[in-house]
Amino acid sequence: MSKKIGLDREAILALREARPSGNARDDALAAFVLHLLTTSGTVQAEVVTAIKQAGVTDAQIVDVTMDIASIALTNLFNRINDTTLDFPAAD
Repeated sequence: MSKKIGLDREAILALREARPSGNARDDALAAFVLHLLTTSGTVQAEVVTAIKQAGVTDAQIVDVTMDIASIALTNLFNRINDTTLDFPAAD
């Protein structure tokens, strides 16, 4: 999907490795996702404020959260069924 939206190989690898992209909004989104995936409990107000200050709307925060939940469900389902991965490599 990344290639379909115009990302090149380097941008895809940078996203996968959580390297800064230079785009403040994209980097704030990546930091938010990383925070959600690596912490438990209530998300602190400062974290939500930071992502909103980067230009992310409440609806987009909901979308990101739903995307994470969908990916987690898919990953669990694939583990149960030992699904063969068929998506292309970044290069």
